[in-house]
Amino acid sequence: MTWHVLAQGGLVVRGPNIAELGVRTDWPALARRTRENLALGTYGDRWHRIIREALRIRLGGPGPLYRNPLRRHADVVAVMTHVLR
Repeated sequence: MTWHVLAQGGLVVRGPNIAELGVRTDWPALARRTRENLALGTYGDRWHRIIREALRIRLGGPGPLYRNPLRRHADVVAVMTHVLR
């Protein structure tokens, strides 16, 4: 990920020009892989439903994964507590 960000907007301090590094970036594929890696690959099964719901809301996916908004709220609070500890 770092190489892709540097290739897009990095400044050369020393060494070759960024364009000469040959970093090829498929941004949609990189974004998809990063979401998969950081979300579901990082947290246990307990958190997958709320993470998928957050991604669904963010990316505009179909239908909610929670019927009860209070349950979703409780899971948001729980996952954030888990992440911040």
